[in-house]
Amino acid sequence: MKVAFSAAIALFLYSLVLGFIIFYPLSQELYSAATVEDKMRVSELILGLHRRVWPAVFAVSILVYIHAILASHRVAGPVYRLEKAMKDFMAGKFGGRVRLRKSDQFQEVGEVTIRLAGYLEEAKKRDVKLHAAVRETLSNVHSVLKKTGTNDEAMKALSGLIKELDTLPDAFTDVSRPVDKGV
Repeated sequence: MKVAFSAAIALFLYSLVLGFIIFYPLSQELYSAATVEDKMRVSELILGLHRRVWPAVFAVSILVYIHAILASHRVAGPVYRLEKAMKDFMAGKFGGRVRLRKSDQFQEVGEVTIRLAGYLEEAKKRDVKLHAAVRETLSNVHSVLKKTGTNDEAMKALSGLIKELDTLPDAFTDVSRPVDKGV
């Protein structure tokens, strides 16, 4: 609506300029006319132009306003959907897809966002697998050390690592982290 409103204001101002360009020279001619007949002819010309120009300007203004509303929806809608997708990504939700209409702007950005969602989903899966594999390996090492009765310090350190790994969130689920503003 802001775009449509600013287009309407701009068109109004342009119409005033157009009116000045059209009617100022005629008003100068009216005031400089020497005879009553010349003044009458110029007056009729001015009135005729007023009857034709201002309704046309009004009709064009309405058409421009409608066009601005329709055009702004083709920009505002995709921006809204892309912003929502980015918020979902930040919350660790990568399954949703950005759906843009064929006539919407930012088609390329929508396609890149869809590819980014797929990439992030795969990266999250790899991260979960890696997390599980590291935990399993550390648990196996801990079991071996426990069976062999090895150094207590190594056992404590390994137990601490396993506990830390269990409590440490991965990069895709820790939404409490501040987001880097420079990205």
